[in-house]
Amino acid sequence: MDPKRLKTFAITHITSNVFLSAVCIYLIVQSKFKVDGMLHWFAFIFIFGLCATVITKRKLIDYFMALLITLPIVLPIIYTTMNGMFSGKIILFDALGFWFIHNQYQQLELIENEVRKNKGYGEEKEE
Repeated sequence: MDPKRLKTFAITHITSNVFLSAVCIYLIVQSKFKVDGMLHWFAFIFIFGLCATVITKRKLIDYFMALLITLPIVLPIIYTTMNGMFSGKIILFDALGFWFIHNQYQQLELIENEVRKNKGYGEEKEE
């Protein structure tokens, strides 16, 4: 997938998640909201993300920035899904979409690195 189409797909996917999150927040407000349940899922997301950050040896500041950006979108979706207000398939398809975007960006990054490496090799050979 070319970078322009991938960027468009990623923006569309994130925008749809924002709208889905707004619907979930509406459902949460209409139902009997339990702070304990929301805190439970917040702790789950926080610990899971922290473990993934440590395992992949990424910077903690990157994790906290990603958490601040994605938490308002992800937490309502997970809360409503786990309380039976939405089908669990939503989380599956959402995760598959993010996985696809992540893999495509990694492939583009590998291709760019290979091109840079080949250009650097050609310049060294000319000298």
